[in-house]
Order: sequence, then C-alpha cells, then structure tokens
Amino acid sequence: MRLVDEADRTELKLIAGVRETLVELDIPFCVASNARTFRLRHFLGLTGLLPLFEPHVFGADLVGRPKPAPDLFLLAAERMGVAPPRCLVIEDTVPGVTASIAAGMRAGFYGGAHCFEDHEQQLTAAAATAVFNHMKELLRLIELS
Repeated sequence: MRLVDEADRTELKLIAGVRETLVELDIPFCVASNARTFRLRHFLGLTGLLPLFEPHVFGADLVGRPKPAPDLFLLAAERMGVAPPRCLVIEDTVPGVTASIAAGMRAGFYGGAHCFEDHEQQLTAAAATAVFNHMKELLRLIELS
C-alpha cells in the first residue's frame, strides 16, 4: 500500500486549467467517479481540489451499479437538485459517456493525460455531445447552453 500511496503523491497530475475553471464556475458542480468515495476524496485532497467540491463528492460505492450504468450520475443530479437534462458531464471515458447519455445528460471531454490520439472519436462515437480538450473551453460551452 505504501507504493500505491507514494505513486499517488508523485504521479497524480491535475488536468490543465481545471482549478481555474472550477473557481470561475457560477453554477452548481460536483464530482461523480467510479472510484470509491474515500479514494476519490483522497485524490482530490492530494490535488488540492477537495475544498472546491465539498460536500458534493459521489463515488461508485454509493450506488448499486457503477458506470456505464447511469445510477451514479442520476444520484449526483438528484442530490444536487438539478434535472438530468440540465446536466453537463465532464467525462473522459466511453463508459462514463455511455452512463451520462443513459441518464439523459450531455457529456464530453478528452483532455486527460491518459487520452490517446483517437480518444475524441471514441467519445463522439459513444454519443458525447460537447467534446473539448481543454478545461478553459468548458466556460464557453456552459455559456452556449
């Protein structure tokens, strides 16, 4: 476990522009991840983002079925008091896009460090509707909504 913790501390990297974008948001936002809630809080704490999301942190352990099932996104929308069609899911995986579409939400993003050359096409093929590759583009997309 020490090796995993050390890797978390040394290899976990923020996506460019995420902190600045979150600070500028003037709408409700949360994080809903297939990670377990305690682990998700740990990662957010290491990056310094936890205070920006608290108390709206939702892990897969809160629902019976993780992504690609829509359960986690539906739970997050319910707890945030936002109707699913009004939600924009910032997601970088095909299972996550699949879950958001099944929940009746829009989804898109492909800028994570793990994204490959054809990642945008994969998300678009999974029905992502707002694909972008830098967090600064999120504010513009929200304005257009």
